[in-house]
Amino acid sequence: MGLGFSPTDTSSRHLVDGSHPDHPRTGRPKGARNKYKTEASELARQIITSPEYVKKLIIRAEAGILPPAVEIMLWYYSYGKPLDRTELTVKDDTPDYSTYSVAQLAERATQLGEMLLLLAQESKEESEQN
Repeated sequence: MGLGFSPTDTSSRHLVDGSHPDHPRTGRPKGARNKYKTEASELARQIITSPEYVKKLIIRAEAGILPPAVEIMLWYYSYGKPLDRTELTVKDDTPDYSTYSVAQLAERATQLGEMLLLLAQESKEESEQN
């Protein structure tokens, strides 16, 4: 029984992305900026920096009628959204087990085993109470 197609015949085969092996995909080159995003950014920057806009912005802000979503969007388009970074500090009290002797490691393993047995027993007791 055959495969249903010839491995050397590329006339009916398509790549995973839907393109054909003999006709590479077309479109924006990798790394090229989106034309519409660039135009939107330039337009937003012109609006934000225009003296008329700044004057009306101050008036609306003082009157309390400034639509926050529109204002934020214009700032993001003109200068980009600020990065939201969260810094985590982790305190690691874990001992360096690479310096332990075999006897010390065996003792630690025994301690951990005992702790696991206690936790399992407590868990079993809690589930029996419920």
